[in-house]
Amino acid sequence: MPNDLLAELGQIENIVGVKQSNEDNVAMIDGLQLYAGNDDLFGPVLDLGGSGGILTGSHALGPEFRRMVNEPENRDAIHASLLPAFDALAVAPAASACKAALNLMGLPGGHVRLPYVDCDESETATIRAMLEERGLVGVAAS
Repeated sequence: MPNDLLAELGQIENIVGVKQSNEDNVAMIDGLQLYAGNDDLFGPVLDLGGSGGILTGSHALGPEFRRMVNEPENRDAIHASLLPAFDALAVAPAASACKAALNLMGLPGGHVRLPYVDCDESETATIRAMLEERGLVGVAAS
């Protein structure tokens, strides 16, 4: 939705925020809280004064997302360090990649529901490599 329409919606009682996933439309809207809808928009949304994000990557990378909130002076560097992780998680639909990451971390991710399917071996290998690089494989089991 264009931001002018979002601004109109922001004037309606009980519409309090927008989850923005369109990089071209990321902006503060009068009357609405702004939430990042894509992992790679989290830092920029915080920089604008946004309220946070509704993100799949935060399931596996939550402490780094928290650092972006708590350490604004380091936000750009943290964000840049997460770009390869965001790319790895984008090898499959977000629900599939998120559950694969959780399972690899030793957390109860389970399986996706149809119409999604679990990650294949190649997708899982990509996610595993990213988690291994970050020391997160099996972290919940230890």
